[in-house]
Amino acid sequence: DEAENIVAFESVMEVKIKGQNHALSAMGEVIRAAKAGIRNPHQPQGVFLFSGPSGVGKTATGLALAELIFGSEKSVVAINMSEFQESHTVSRLIGSPPGYVGFGEGGMLTEAVRRMPYAVVLLDEVEKAHIDIMNLFYQVFDKGVLTDGEGKEISFRNTIIILTSNLGTDVIQEMTGGEEPLPVEAVMGAVRPLLSQYFKPALLARTTVIPFFSLDRDAMKSIVEIKLQTLREMLMNNNRMEFSWNDKVVQQIADRCTEVETGARNIEYILNGNVLPRLSREILTQMSGGQLPAGVLLDVDEQGEFTMQFQNIKDVKDDN
Repeated sequence: DEAENIVAFESVMEVKIKGQNHALSAMGEVIRAAKAGIRNPHQPQGVFLFSGPSGVGKTATGLALAELIFGSEKSVVAINMSEFQESHTVSRLIGSPPGYVGFGEGGMLTEAVRRMPYAVVLLDEVEKAHIDIMNLFYQVFDKGVLTDGEGKEISFRNTIIILTSNLGTDVIQEMTGGEEPLPVEAVMGAVRPLLSQYFKPALLARTTVIPFFSLDRDAMKSIVEIKLQTLREMLMNNNRMEFSWNDKVVQQIADRCTEVETGARNIEYILNGNVLPRLSREILTQMSGGQLPAGVLLDVDEQGEFTMQFQNIKDVKDDN
């Protein structure tokens, strides 16, 4: 039930988003107000500015939000704002005016929202966009509409808009990286002046600014578990193969991720680079002989390398 999920917004989102409970609480208040009809109906259902390090869940939060509110992670209009560093690129976002090349083709943003009006609009790396591009969004945030190149008003009133930025990363990491991180309010107070150097006060006043913190070891381990569980479901659904792992696997991956600045993004890199290639070769080798492992156990040896134990080879024809 949608209403029940929104009432329990934080607990539902925490299943996928780890280590950012303060962010989920701030979002929940805005989303509940919108759904209860006590926010301005002529504005988007929410406008958030996520600021902080890479790989800590900013984009993942947008995807999880789309699934919760609009039913699917595919209900996302994602725009990389670093592609709009020149003022003339505005036509790519909203479409070309009459008499110009590209007229009638629609803009990347306006056409996408016209076709999918119930969506999360994810604007990544907004600090890299030209100031003229950002000025466009005053109309969106304030009136809930954006006029495209043809002069048509595109409604954003059923969207939730998320802007992401790496601004303030150093300050956020310094204030939240210790054993006793400072309160969110203190972090906000330190980050806002940095944001004000890039964004006009009128724009910041129309957004809910939320700092995203670096992930601690426990949060990283929780995310590793989620990724491994996704792999487990994939193997079971596609190959009817059991997949299990030793606790040392979670610890090993989490340790590697905390050594680099890419955060949780490194989990995918480790799995795709170290685990999946060998797993794929083994599955295909067995299938070529008309067989398939019934299960695989992922472990870590004394040298810190991943190992796999394949169990109970079975005939593929037995599954048919």
